Amino acid sequence: MTSSDDSSKMKTSSEKSNNLLAKRYIGLEKSIWTELNALPIVHKAIDLGQGFIDYAPPHYFIDLYKETLDDPNIFLHQYTREMVSL
Repeated sequence: MTSSDDSSKMKTSSEKSNNLLAKRYIGLEKSIWTELNALPIVHKAIDLGQGFIDYAPPHYFIDLYKETLDDPNIFLHQYTREMVSL
């Protein structure tokens, strides 16, 4: 049996889920994607920049892509950080 003091110390699952990020990530909840995704809402616009094409890309693009993948320069293969979702 738990006392009232013990039960007040227990956290609910929603309280625990709010504290899953390591302290070093506090303040980094926003990313470029959260900002970009908010812009169409603010400006009442349709975001045509995201999605999947329904046709084959041109051969020059595929050749350029292959060339980039084969390049040893690691800075060509960097991504922005994603939003953390736990």
